[in-house]
Amino acid sequence: MKDTQVIVIANQKGGVGKTKTADVVARDLAIKKNKVLLIDFDPQMTLTKQFGVDSTSIRNTPQDSSIIFTDNKTPEPKRVAINQSEDCFLDMLFASFSLMEYAQSGMSARELKLKAYLKKIKKQEIYDYIVIDTAGSLGVLFNNAILSADTIILPIATVSAATNATESFFNELIVIEEQFDHKIKDVILFGNMYNKIATHDKEQLNIIENDIPRYVQIKKDSGYFQQLNLHVVKAVPIRTVIKDATGSAIYLRDYIKSYSNSKSNQKILKTYNQIYKILTNKLF
Repeated sequence: MKDTQVIVIANQKGGVGKTKTADVVARDLAIKKNKVLLIDFDPQMTLTKQFGVDSTSIRNTPQDSSIIFTDNKTPEPKRVAINQSEDCFLDMLFASFSLMEYAQSGMSARELKLKAYLKKIKKQEIYDYIVIDTAGSLGVLFNNAILSADTIILPIATVSAATNATESFFNELIVIEEQFDHKIKDVILFGNMYNKIATHDKEQLNIIENDIPRYVQIKKDSGYFQQLNLHVVKAVPIRTVIKDATGSAIYLRDYIKSYSNSKSNQKILKTYNQIYKILTNKLF
């Protein structure tokens, strides 16, 4: 059976760059000839809009990720384009307003709906990787995603306070691990939107790169996260090119190559190169 890896981009806070991370990671994997399924599991629907899809038009259709919460419909991912020149295998399930409605319903075992769907998908042996963008808050959608994950990518905005939020994130993982006996294999951690001249950002990056790994190690020494590997990769600097690429709905690597191929902007891609190597054990 194909060993499909499920990658979840998660943080219980919004505005930390989860969607852009999911976008770049999924396109990076697909551009390198992997077969990828990208799922927008965030009711804000930002990733869906990034691919030029009107969320109202796909509501309750087979391309709507929310129908995994139903018993009488089967999701049917849609092929999406990475750019104009590459023929890649990138399928997608989009988000709609129905996502939160289904998640808040009183159905039984609702935290396991996504995992059950992905189990069926894995049996079809279509995809090498499944990438999931999650809601920016704890709850049913967050739990569904985490319970499906092999690997979690955790971007943390250095403009905010990293310590408390990240500790609560790992504490939530412990709760899920104990309640559902689900073990995460890898967590990839990095500072995002980093301003190297701001004192606050420097302090937060130190927490991300040093204090948080120590906190996780303390938890491991206490018997938790016995199978977890924590990877800390380079911080992504704050650059207008990221916002510009997002606004233009263009793959970040293509945008930098075509419009803003400076040495400083090339540094942005070093983090994604590291992430790609961790996920695939190959150089980008």
